[in-house]
Amino acid sequence: MVLEQIKVDCGPSMRVASEVRLRKLKDGKTTDEETVLILPSSDTLKIAWADNKTVTIELPDSQSQIVRYRNEWSGVHVGIVGEVISSAPKGLENL
Repeated sequence: MVLEQIKVDCGPSMRVASEVRLRKLKDGKTTDEETVLILPSSDTLKIAWADNKTVTIELPDSQSQIVRYRNEWSGVHVGIVGEVISSAPKGLENL
């Protein structure tokens, strides 16, 4: 499994967002993937693997808004470090 941050332009609703995708690797190629975190930020996030089934993502600010969060996918637990402020928009999962 690999986790990568992709910066995307979401248009007028959110100028720049960071999307974190968890991907399965098989024979050096990616197979399945799931977006586990989306937040309106262009900052580089700190991502740390504790072991092969646990990863943490450090939020860029002391208070960050999250658009989407999934805390588990395909047996990998995804934790976030930091304070979340949000109005719980559509798609916010398992927070």
